[in-house]
Order: sequence, then C-alpha cells, then structure tokens
Amino acid sequence: MAAAPQYLRIVVNAEHRYGLWPFARRIPPGWVDTYFVGSRLRCLAQITELTRQHGPEPAASTGGSPDDGGRTVTGRLDLVTALAPRRAAVLGAGRPLTFAGLDRRAGALARTIAEHGVRPGELVGLRLRPGADAVVARLAVLRAGAAYLPMRDGSPPAQPGLRLIVAEPEWAGPARRHGLPVLAWKRRDRAGGRRPARAGRAVEPGDPAYVVPGPAPGGGLVFDHGRLVLAATATYSAGGPLPTGGPAECAAPSPECDELVIWGQLLHGDPVRFDGQAVAAPSGAGDPDELDGRWYVLDDDLHPVTEGQLYFAAAWLGGGYRGGPTRTARWLRPDPFDRTGGRTMLWTGHRARRVDGVLRLADP
Repeated sequence: MAAAPQYLRIVVNAEHRYGLWPFARRIPPGWVDTYFVGSRLRCLAQITELTRQHGPEPAASTGGSPDDGGRTVTGRLDLVTALAPRRAAVLGAGRPLTFAGLDRRAGALARTIAEHGVRPGELVGLRLRPGADAVVARLAVLRAGAAYLPMRDGSPPAQPGLRLIVAEPEWAGPARRHGLPVLAWKRRDRAGGRRPARAGRAVEPGDPAYVVPGPAPGGGLVFDHGRLVLAATATYSAGGPLPTGGPAECAAPSPECDELVIWGQLLHGDPVRFDGQAVAAPSGAGDPDELDGRWYVLDDDLHPVTEGQLYFAAAWLGGGYRGGPTRTARWLRPDPFDRTGGRTMLWTGHRARRVDGVLRLADP
C-alpha cells in the first residue's frame, strides 16, 4: 500500500520567499502562513499560481544602502582600492595586477558589456581561462549591475536568462553555437589611462552577483552581493575553502571554492594567486565560524533523526534559484533551528545516516 502523502503548508518570509513547511509543526520565526495546505505537488503548483498572479519575488535584501561598502562586493573593493591602489590584487604569470589596475580594466569592460545590451539583474556567462582576465571580467559584470555564471569546457548554458557570453577570442566560435551573443574579449587596457566612468546604477546588497554552475541542488543557486560577501568572508576567515563537515561523498552545496577564494582575498586587500591554471589556496588557517554551514539529518517533519534526508544550512544561503520561486521552494526549506528568523536550508536530495558522529550517505 502506498504511503499517504505528507501535508505541507506554504509559508513566506520577509524577503517574499515561499517555502514548504510540515503542517503538523509550528511555523518557525520569520515565516508567515499563507493558509494553503496540500501535498508537495499541490503546494508547488500553488506557488506557481501565486507567482503568476503577483509577479516574481523581488530581489532579496540583505540590508544596507546602495553601494554600501560593507555589504556589496563592488563597494568593499572600492574601499580597498582607495586605501591601497598600488597593492597587488592578482599574482601569476606576468606582471602583478594592482587594485587600481583591476578597477580601471573592470570599469572599461563593464561599459563594453553594457553597450552589448546587458541590463542590471541579467546574467552573463564567462568562458575564460583562470588568471587576471577572469578576475577582471567577474568584477566588470558586477560593475555593470549584472550577475555572472562561470562556464567550463564549453558546456551549454543550463541556466535560464543568459544574456551574453564573454569568451576568450579562440573560444568565441564554439560559444556562439549556444545561439547567444558573444563578446570575444582579451586584455586591451595598457599601463596608464584614467578610470572610466561607471556603467549602470549603483549596486545594492540584494542584487544578484553570482550563479553557481551545474545542475540542482547546488547549481542554479543565486548569490546576491550581500550573501557572496558573507561566504567569501567565511572562506577568508577559515584560511581557505570552507570545511564542510559533511559526508565525503557529498560536497557542500556552496559556491565553487575558486569563487570564494577569489573574493575572500580581494575583499580583504590580499592578492589572488594563480598557480598555473588554478587559483592557489591561501596559506595559513583561521578559525571557521558558523558561516561555514551546518549539516542536518531530518525526517519528513524536519525533526533530527539518525537516518533521514540530508540538509545543508548556512547564513549565506537563501538567495533563491534561477528559474523562479517554485524551483526555489522545491530545494530551499525554512531552517527549523534558525533563531534569527527567515533563514533557509537546502535539501541535498540525498539520504544520510550518522554513524559514531560521522555523516555517511545512505542512498541505495
């Protein structure tokens, strides 16, 4: 006999994120009942209908004012550049790129990206080799008010809404096969020159900045400026990629380590080092804090159990998914152990068990 479907309710937080919550449990702090109860499929269909009626959820806000130097990637880099413009920002083959040089080159490319029709909030794919140009392009996209999606090995773009691809000149041809506009770009800026005018409007903490590549549940997650700053700061504090503490077979659904190392270093005024074709992890180690994330093994009603569904929670989660509120509600659930209110955790799609305090996957 098939098991009866679990009844869920639709809840919503202050960021207008819809979530699914067990009907029998008390609603956690920071979430409000919408008074719709049904099976998982019915709730997801209702969220789709609510989105059709009321429009897509607004961009998440992590507090602060436009271009707030404490809560945006671009604002923090402005502060670093003003304090130490001649300090090295990128080290690798060739001459070091200073923070002033990074700012100048990114500003010039940001104007070019805007001239190609990219508007604030849109998505730009990056098909570039690791190195200074790749860092410049990341910052340029953010300066233009858009978000970036790293693309590797010429993989087709799986994320909806991709507006432009910035690619190495020799990779421009294959990139055009995706049927999208391609900007074939290589370093054009030389020594000297004045800082170009900024493109687009001021960036806000809730503006999208980075989309994790790959399939769900990790791929497709959107990190706004505020959450990317949090995740990068956690990586920098930990002295390298975040220790996940999860099962070895299941990596944390987080931004790629390279992204966190790049921004963690730059936002704290330290250089990004490229070792060949990869980002070199910084030396030394600090003490990771709660931003590193927490793993939960929970039953259907989100109570802790020895064996159950595996979830991952972190302060920098919650920015939603490309593809809309229904996809977000499918993978992000309200965190039942969050005391601050309104935070989410990510369902990994795996079952796990705790054996002598160690997490192991229990999938067949």
